[in-house]
Amino acid sequence: MEDIKSTIRKIAALAVGGKDGEKENALNMLNRLLQKYGLSIDEIESVETDIYPIRYKDVRERSLVVQIVAKVKGTSSPVQWYKQYGKKKVMGLEFTPLQWAEFNLLWNIYRKALNCELDDLVHAFIIKHDIFSSSDDGESTQHLSKEELEQLRKVSDMSKGLKDVKIPRALIRGRRRRM
Repeated sequence: MEDIKSTIRKIAALAVGGKDGEKENALNMLNRLLQKYGLSIDEIESVETDIYPIRYKDVRERSLVVQIVAKVKGTSSPVQWYKQYGKKKVMGLEFTPLQWAEFNLLWNIYRKALNCELDDLVHAFIIKHDIFSSSDDGESTQHLSKEELEQLRKVSDMSKGLKDVKIPRALIRGRRRRM
């Protein structure tokens, strides 16, 4: 059994120190081995923790970091420290090496997904409130791929869930006269 635990520790180390796809594969393999042998992370991993710095851009990303920390650690343990250097924002997170690997994997996946969803939300907002030129530039949806059409449907559906913004008519009329 010690040989198995040793192998699992090595895979856990690869999950922490590997590059891109290497990390993901090691983490997946680690989860499979733990299930196969009925072990838990606590049984094979040292309980030593370290403080790891993570950079984030804004309040949304900070909120995402805190939620991922709660998911990985199973608790909403506090962040160790926050620092800001101009526009760069950094926080220190206390993790075991394996928790850090899991956090990094989830952070990279969820951050990318959040940014894509926010881009879609901006497009949905623009569609909802007709914030675009009223002239037809001749483009149609006939030349769009299946994926592009699906994306348009998704954004259109998203726009239906947004609240209406009321703009006073006097402001709109006054602006048109000046043009």
